Amino acid sequence: MDSGSLVTEGGKATVDFDGTNDYLDIATVTVLGCEDATIPHSIACVFKCDQTSGSTFISSNYNSVGLGTNVLGFEATKIVNLRAGAGSTNTATAPQDTELHVGFHWYQGGVSAPRLFAGYRDGAILPTVPADGVFTDSGSFESNIALRLGRWGALSIYFDGRIGEYILWPADLLANRERIEGDLAWYY
Repeated sequence: MDSGSLVTEGGKATVDFDGTNDYLDIATVTVLGCEDATIPHSIACVFKCDQTSGSTFISSNYNSVGLGTNVLGFEATKIVNLRAGAGSTNTATAPQDTELHVGFHWYQGGVSAPRLFAGYRDGAILPTVPADGVFTDSGSFESNIALRLGRWGALSIYFDGRIGEYILWPADLLANRERIEGDLAWYY
């Protein structure tokens, strides 16, 4: 709600983040069932940015003790941003705009590195860094830290935009990606 009016995108209710101080802690990743690097996970998100430049994280799992410690999920400028440990970054990049999008983030998981990751926006695979989508670091979430929507950890980097859906599965759903994206696109 905004001043008594329902905030919508595509005629559906959405959560509106102002880019200044709004965020939502969901639960720790232990509760969500994807607390370590061996567990694959898939994330689908319907989102729209209200800015066309600058970092604005849709979701993060970040330990405020050190920079670059475990950010897995969506960043508006890169769509998928995976970090495990200081300075380690893997990304899938797409141009930032103010359109409504369906994003899909996939992380393979596994007993040891290398592991694979991929990012999709509106059904199209995004170019990754590294180009082969190989993730050589742990890829694990911070187990005692909440998954946070609308803010990068304890830093003052807030999401400026709207989120209609954010769904995390502790499973490899790459084979079902097109159906998931199609269902979300149809609904919105």
